Amino acid sequence: MTNLTFTRYLYALDECLLTLQEAILKKTSFDECIFWIGEIFYSNHPEELWDFIFEFYYNFCALKNKSKTEKRLLDLYKVDSIENISKAINILFNYYHKSFK
Repeated sequence: MTNLTFTRYLYALDECLLTLQEAILKKTSFDECIFWIGEIFYSNHPEELWDFIFEFYYNFCALKNKSKTEKRLLDLYKVDSIENISKAINILFNYYHKSFK
């Protein structure tokens, strides 16, 4: 049996990550992405956010990536920086839609 991990406002962590992914894929609004980033980060799960960032990149962006997006993400990697996490998500948010129009 696996343990369910909750965030500070009692959202299931895995559901927060899925909702963040959906917000990026549907490009609903970057404000929604910021909300989920904050919820996950301030619930002491920054490592999960970085895992999500690289998983999203390799699942949705890497095959069509002809730029230096991976290097940009690696340069931003700093576990305890919500600012860098937000910048990385912003890169994915904009890159995914620019590449797949």
